[in-house]
Amino acid sequence: MISKRALVCVTVVMVGCLCGCSEYRVQKKVTMEQWATWDRGPLVIPLYAKNLKGLKICLDPGHGGDAHLKGYKAGPKTGVREAAVNWRVAVFLRQLLEEAGAEVIMTRYGDEDVSLSRRVQIANENNADIFVSLHHNATGSDKVNYTTTWFHADPDSAPANLDLARQIQIGVEEELRLPQTHPRGLMSDYLMYPGAGFGVIRGLNCVACLCEASFHSHAEEEKRLANAWYNQREAYGYFLGIARYVNGGMPFFRMTEPRDGDRVETGTPTLKFRINDGLSARGGWAADRNWILEESIQVSVNGKKVPFSYDAKSKMATVEVKEKLGSGTHSALVTFQNIHKNHAFPKAVSFVVALPAVRMEMTIEPDRIPASENAWATVRVKAYDEDGKPVADGTVIDFSITEGELLRAKVKTVNGEALNYYRCPWGASAQVIAQSGKAEVCGNVWSGKMDQGGAFGVLLDALTGAPVEQGQVGWLEGTRHSVTRDGRFAVSGLQAGQPLMASVPGRFGVVIANIEDSSAVVWKQASLVPAAGGVLAGKSFVLDPRYGGEETGSVAGDHRASECNRLVAIALMQLLQNAGAQVRVTRSDDASLSVDQRLQIANQWPSARYIRIEHEPMTGSRPSLATLRYPGSTIISDFASPIIAEASQYLGLDAGSIRDSEDKEIKDTKGPAVAFIFHTLDHPSMKVDSDGRFLCLREAYVLYRGIAGYHEAPTEGVYALEIRVVDEKTGQPQGNVLVGLGGVESLLSDSVAGMVRFEGLPKGETFVTASKEGYRTSVRNVHTDKGLVEVRLEKD
Repeated sequence: MISKRALVCVTVVMVGCLCGCSEYRVQKKVTMEQWATWDRGPLVIPLYAKNLKGLKICLDPGHGGDAHLKGYKAGPKTGVREAAVNWRVAVFLRQLLEEAGAEVIMTRYGDEDVSLSRRVQIANENNADIFVSLHHNATGSDKVNYTTTWFHADPDSAPANLDLARQIQIGVEEELRLPQTHPRGLMSDYLMYPGAGFGVIRGLNCVACLCEASFHSHAEEEKRLANAWYNQREAYGYFLGIARYVNGGMPFFRMTEPRDGDRVETGTPTLKFRINDGLSARGGWAADRNWILEESIQVSVNGKKVPFSYDAKSKMATVEVKEKLGSGTHSALVTFQNIHKNHAFPKAVSFVVALPAVRMEMTIEPDRIPASENAWATVRVKAYDEDGKPVADGTVIDFSITEGELLRAKVKTVNGEALNYYRCPWGASAQVIAQSGKAEVCGNVWSGKMDQGGAFGVLLDALTGAPVEQGQVGWLEGTRHSVTRDGRFAVSGLQAGQPLMASVPGRFGVVIANIEDSSAVVWKQASLVPAAGGVLAGKSFVLDPRYGGEETGSVAGDHRASECNRLVAIALMQLLQNAGAQVRVTRSDDASLSVDQRLQIANQWPSARYIRIEHEPMTGSRPSLATLRYPGSTIISDFASPIIAEASQYLGLDAGSIRDSEDKEIKDTKGPAVAFIFHTLDHPSMKVDSDGRFLCLREAYVLYRGIAGYHEAPTEGVYALEIRVVDEKTGQPQGNVLVGLGGVESLLSDSVAGMVRFEGLPKGETFVTASKEGYRTSVRNVHTDKGLVEVRLEKD
C-alpha cells in the first residue's frame, strides 16, 4: 500500500469505482458538476507494482520553455498550457513510480526547452528500461477528446513498444473515462512523419511510447486539465499501465557463445543464446519452468532468419551457421514472447568473424627518404583472408626490420589495413617484413643523401591532442598528399618557392612550411583548431534559396532577389560544410522549383534544419532582417536570436519581426523550419560589384556565425582577426579581394579600407589566402589573436 505521506500527496477522485463493469466500459458522458461531486478515494498501489522496483524509467514531459508565447499549445478559453499540464502529470507519476521502488529520470526538471535529440540522449545515457513521453493533444474543434498512444515505426519493427503502448492506452483511458474513444487508439508515428516518426521516440535503446492523454482544445477537458486532482488521476492511469506492462515481464536474451563483441576465427560459428522470460527471476513455485512461447522464437543473423534449436530446460537457443560469414562484424537478434505475450525488445548483439590472413600486400611511400631523423616512410600493409576479402578490424600484423627503426612492432588492422612508419637517420637499405598467421610480405626502403628533400610531420586536434584523419598536405595548386589516419604525412619532392599547406575537414588549416630549398628536410607538428568550435560537425541543414528561373522575386536595379538568395545559400553551404556540417541546397543554379519539389528535397533529411533565404528591398531608411517561423515554435525563436544579434552587430541590420508563417514549405517540413528575409536588395553595399557578392558573402557569414552561436560555439577564449589587404608597391588598400582563412571562412575586402574581419576564432595558428585578378595569390600563416594583420599583394 502507498505510504501515508504519498496518500495525502496523490489522493484523487476514483470516479465510478462502485458503478459496475458495464458502466465502466460504456464511459458515460459526465458534466463538470458530476466530476466535482463524486467521492474521492486513495490511489492504491497494487501488489504487482512491486515488480517496478529497480527499473529505470525515463519520463518525458512534452514541450516546455514556451510560457512567454501567448496561446502557444494552450487551451483556447482558460489558456491552460500543455507544457505545464504535461509537467504536473509527470511529477505525480514520478511520485507513484518512486513509491513503488522505481528509479525515475526526467528529461526536464522545469519549464525549459529541451531538444528532442537531447531527450533521447538523456534516456540512453542513463540506460533507461522504459521511456514514456507525456502529451496532450489539440485540434481545431472544441468537441474532439479522446486518448491515443503512439509507438515508433511499423508494428512489426519493435512489438515490445506496442506491449507498453497498449497497457498505457488502457490505463489512461480507464482512469480518465473520456466520453469519446478512438477506434484505433494505438498509432504509429509513421502516420505523422512517414519513414521518420517522432524524433523523441526514434533512436531510443529501450521500450518506449508517446501518449496524447486528451485534448486541451476540448471545452470541458480544458477546465479539467487545470485541476491538480485530475492531473493526478491521469498520472495514476499511466502508472497502472506501466505497472501492468512490467508485471507481464520484460523478456530479453543474452548471447553466451560467442559473447557480445567477441571474435571467432571461423565463418561458420556456433551461436548460443540464453533466453530470459523476464518472469523467472521473481521466484516462486515453478519459477524454473519454461514460460516462453516457443513458437514465437525467431533468430536472425544480419537481419536474415536462420534455423535454430531450442532447449526448454536450459532455455538456450542454438544456431549452427551453415552459410559462411565473411570477415567483419555481424549482428544477431532473438525475438520471442513470454506467456503474457510480452515481446523481447529487439536489441541486436554482435560478434566478429576474424578469418586468418592468407595474403598481404605492402606499399612503402616514399621508398627513398633522406637520411634524417626527421624523415620517415609510411608502410601500408593490406591483408586479405581466404575469401579474398579484407581481414576483420583488429587483426594483428607483426612487423620487423633488417636495419633502422619501426614505430611499432605490432599493428592492428583498420578496414583491412595496418599502418606503420620506418625511419633511418643514416644511409641504409632495409627490408621491412610483415607477418600475420601464415601470411608474410616484404618491402624495401632506402635512405641516404638525396637531391630532393621532403616534409614530414603529424597533424593533431588542438582540443584533444588526438591525431586527425582525412586531411591533406600539398600546395595551393598541384599535388596533394593524403594524411594517414594517424595524422601523419610524408611529402617528397618539395617545390621551392611555394608554401606547403595542411587542411583537414572541419578545422582551420596551417602552412607547414614556405620552402626555399627543395633539398631541405622539414618536420612539423601542427595543432589544428576546429572551425566554429567544432559544434557544427555532424549537424545537417537544408538551404532553400527562394525563387529561381522565371520567378525572380523583387528586383532592385541590377539585382534580382532570386540570384542574391542563391549566392547567400551557396556561400553559407560552403561555410557550414567547411565546419563539418552536412548541407543540401535545393537549387545551386537559376532553376525554377515548385514548393512541393522543395519540400521533397527537404524531407529527405527529416532531422535537418530547413532554412529558406530571401531578399527584399529596404522597408525604410535602414536595412533589416525579418524571420518567419513555424507557428509558435520556440525552437525557431531561439535559433533566430543569435543570427539577429550577429546581423545587427556585423552588418548594422535592424532586428525585424519574428512572425508565424502559414507557408507550406515552413509548415510541412519534417524538421524545424525558418525563413530569413534580408531587406537589403537596394542597399548601397550590394553594388560593390556587379553580382552583389560583397554583401551576400557577409550575409552568409552572419547566418553561419549565428548558427554556430545557437549550437553553443565557444564565446570565451575566442578572438576577432582583422585583415588589411594592400598593394605591395603602392601600399594602397585593395578592395574586392577574396580573403580566405584556413580554407574554412572567406569574405571579400571592402573597397575603402581593404578590410576583412573574422569573428569568434579560437587561439591558434592558421593561414590566410588573398586572391584577386591580376595579382599573385598571397599565402601566409597568422595567429588568430594578433588582432590586425596586413597582407600585401604583388601584381603578376
